[in-house]
Amino acid sequence: MYINSLEKKPHIIAINEVKPKHLTHNLLTSGFNLEGYHIFSHGLENDSKRGLLIYADITMDASLVDIPSAFCDSIFLSVKIADLVSRILIGNIYRSPNSTQVNDKNLY
Repeated sequence: MYINSLEKKPHIIAINEVKPKHLTHNLLTSGFNLEGYHIFSHGLENDSKRGLLIYADITMDASLVDIPSAFCDSIFLSVKIADLVSRILIGNIYRSPNSTQVNDKNLY
C-alpha cells in the first residue's frame, strides 16, 4: 500500500531499525524521502547505529529538538498543532534487545 493511496495520511510516521545489521554501504537520508513529508533522521551516518526516522507532514510546523541524554538512540521533534499556541514533543527511541542494564537505566 502506498501512503498517497490512503484516504487519510498519517501526520507523523516514526520508524526505527532502518539499517540492517550487516550493512555493507552507507545510507543517505535522501534515500528515505517520502513525498509530502519532512524527514528527520538519527544514526544513518554511524556504522554502530541502527537508524531512526521520523516523518512529519509538510503542513506541520516540526523542528528537531536536542535532548541531552546518555541514551543516544533517540530522536525528538517539537510539533505545533494547528490552531494551538503550545507545541507537543514527539520522540522515537530505539532500545536494542541486547541493551545493557546501564543503557536501560539511561532510558528513564
